[in-house]
Amino acid sequence: MDEFSYLCIITVIMLLILTVTVIYLIIKKKPPLEYLYLLIGLTVGCLFLFLIPPFMTPDENTHIRAGYYVSNYFLGLSPGSLESNEIVMRPCDANLEIKNEGTREDYNYYLSELWQGKNDSNLVTLNFDLNMNSWLGVYAISAAGIALARIMGLAAIPTILLGTLFNTVFFVMVTYYCLKKLPFGKMILFTVALFPMTLQQVNSMSYDNLLFAAIFVITALSLHWRYSGDNIKISEVIIFLLASIVLLGVKGGAYALIIMLPFLLYLRTDLFTLKRLVMLGGALLLVGGAFILVFGGQVSGYIEQINNPNLPAAYISYANEYGYSLYELCHPLSNLGTLFLNTLKDGSWYIKTMGGMLLGWLNISIGGNYILLYYVVLGLAMVRKENEITCLRNWERVVIWGSCVICTGLICLSMLLYWTPHSVHKISGIQGRYFLPLLPMIAYTFRLKRLNRKKIQDEMLVIALLCLTIATCILILKYVC
Repeated sequence: MDEFSYLCIITVIMLLILTVTVIYLIIKKKPPLEYLYLLIGLTVGCLFLFLIPPFMTPDENTHIRAGYYVSNYFLGLSPGSLESNEIVMRPCDANLEIKNEGTREDYNYYLSELWQGKNDSNLVTLNFDLNMNSWLGVYAISAAGIALARIMGLAAIPTILLGTLFNTVFFVMVTYYCLKKLPFGKMILFTVALFPMTLQQVNSMSYDNLLFAAIFVITALSLHWRYSGDNIKISEVIIFLLASIVLLGVKGGAYALIIMLPFLLYLRTDLFTLKRLVMLGGALLLVGGAFILVFGGQVSGYIEQINNPNLPAAYISYANEYGYSLYELCHPLSNLGTLFLNTLKDGSWYIKTMGGMLLGWLNISIGGNYILLYYVVLGLAMVRKENEITCLRNWERVVIWGSCVICTGLICLSMLLYWTPHSVHKISGIQGRYFLPLLPMIAYTFRLKRLNRKKIQDEMLVIALLCLTIATCILILKYVC
């Protein structure tokens, strides 16, 4: 048998053990949802390290190199130079052969490298353009894993996997924290955290791990502060500020408006106390100051582009042509509207790929109809349980939808300006996964007082999700076979 055959056997055994354990706990112990997620998230997350191995998710080569660059700081080494496109690495890492087609041979190669790779403690300089549009600090978690692997003298593939494992454990623990903080609707976050696309992105070297975690934290704390009635803790404010820093540092700040969610939900005088006003006001000043510091120049640049027809558009290197300028898009404004409307025609594709219809480099097909089953479970999770009274008020729904629409618009605008050639008449490069971290927030707005589920308990939805997750793992293995 080859290495992939052993992976199939180990995957089946681990999934069987997980299924038996979860069913036993639900029947005998009835643990809280967050404990069930901890078990399922860690087990499935570790499996996804091998089911979707290194370099088989979008742009992971860049993410791995960026994590390695940051790990040099942890080890007290010269990292290289971003300006000169240089990264200091070990030869075994710099010369690692990249295979990302998802074939059986690719899997056998990476699995064999677990045991046969050799570590070289010498350092060489790799020429590689990171082309960063995010703050390097978002790679701190994976970089810590890479640094530990280098200290341990691990070879190239184990080094990457340890960095990815750090990401996996971090995301699972953050989601566990969020589930504990949510005052209601915990099953919504539980479901989205186990979507195939979520599992792929958070169990990779991508900074999507921190992006998802940050938005989940702000969503959970916003609802906790708004509805739990508990006093705001200093630790919660610190965690909120750390999540805000992440959102300011990724995707050019396109998700930064989510930081305002707790402040917008507090627009009721009966919730104001002196302590809450001081703590939230201080946090707002810090976040607002950081936003102006980080994006003040960028915003002023955009304003100048809108008013100056002589400023050139961005050059789209992969298409070998220029893109759209802001002046052209805004004069008349209908030009921008037409491009957005043309893009909306692919809405169903974005929804299915957001769930995980296509994994890897969009080459591992799970199936659109199968992904719809995840949305069915999410729809049931959105219906409140019989003993849950709390639902969002209409103005709170407007706040959340408005925030998500603006974030979506900013994401699309950035892809339009920096990824769409002028010869293309819809926005290029948009992927459904860009909107996935916003999904729990949107799902909470659909909880209605007049609808409740009396017979369908959370435990039944957990078992349904577990069955879907098992089927997803098998479909990935089937694709490779």
